[in-house]
Amino acid sequence: MKILIISRGVPSEKYPMLGIFEFDQAKALMEMGHDVVYATVDLRSIRRIRKFGPDSFTKEGVPVEALHIPCGRIGRYGVDFVRKRALNRIYKSVEEKHGKFDIIHTHFTGLGHAVASLYRDGEIPLIITEHYSGMNQEKIKPYLIKLGKDTYQHMDRVITVSDHLQKNIKKHFGVNSTVIGNMIDTKTFHYEGYKKKDTQFRFISIGTLTDLKRTGMLIEAFAKAFGEEDKVQLFIYGNGPEKNRLLSKLTQKKLTDRVHLMGLQERKIIASKMKECDAFVSASENETCGLAFLEAMATGLPVVANTYGGPEEFIDDAKGIIVPGGSMEALSEAMKTMKNNIQRYSRKDISRRISQEFSPEAIGKKLTKIYEEAIEEKNRNSSGSQ
Repeated sequence: MKILIISRGVPSEKYPMLGIFEFDQAKALMEMGHDVVYATVDLRSIRRIRKFGPDSFTKEGVPVEALHIPCGRIGRYGVDFVRKRALNRIYKSVEEKHGKFDIIHTHFTGLGHAVASLYRDGEIPLIITEHYSGMNQEKIKPYLIKLGKDTYQHMDRVITVSDHLQKNIKKHFGVNSTVIGNMIDTKTFHYEGYKKKDTQFRFISIGTLTDLKRTGMLIEAFAKAFGEEDKVQLFIYGNGPEKNRLLSKLTQKKLTDRVHLMGLQERKIIASKMKECDAFVSASENETCGLAFLEAMATGLPVVANTYGGPEEFIDDAKGIIVPGGSMEALSEAMKTMKNNIQRYSRKDISRRISQEFSPEAIGKKLTKIYEEAIEEKNRNSSGSQ
């Protein structure tokens, strides 16, 4: 099957998380024997250093066709306009170079809207995977409502990454979707055994340093739970606008020697650190699926998570603790409970169960089935209209 994946970017050494969900799927589908081309329209500002204009290369065996256009502050409607023009340009060049495709699969509402606008009357089935947390809210912003209505109804299949997001899309847009969770890079995140080398207890957390991830509240919960215990540490991976404020908070609470802001790091570095840690924790108030949780559990870590629309669907008592309500006090108590009861969790079993469900092979098979169904339906409809 010949598949075109359209994405917002491609992971790089400088920006390792850009387009990571999409690129993981492209690699998995290639390994299953599909013919995959990965096209990216990168509209980030000029401050994001990269080569501007068109670019073609191969990354980890996947042919990549990229178009980098720095947009700056032109507003969301301006971005929509530029995105459509850019996508139309890159699609024509990709088709000339690689031939016609059986499936076009895009991710996130913005690109999905552009794909639907340009190709909805074509012969190729259109697939969208929705990850965006903005679509996972009880009250979705009016602009996103308009975008969703103009997108989902023109897709041949809509994929959502959690049951909660599936229900929200159905509630707000009346569209049925298929749940296929995010894929874990099981070559990087896997169980290798665990032998504790010292008496330190180490939590790890991963996420962009923004209000949505509530890292400040996580630090408050840590201070409340372990303020007097010098043998408990917290390692936080990620970067973002809240970094300086968080550093000030650590200084104020005298936690600089026990809570560590590690910055944005490559997956292999994070995976290596996970193998040294005891548990994963997050205070995030909204997760569409929670890839960081999955990666932690694939490594064997039990997790502490809030009840906010994704992780609670795959976390049970054997894998961790769900914090109802998401308050700082409840999170603090859950972290203490995790530390005091860590022996009840089987790291090997956590890894086995999560890896079976979210491995590249498992997700790749589910995607292939969706593609086959969409192609069959498109062909059937085309034959019926003749």
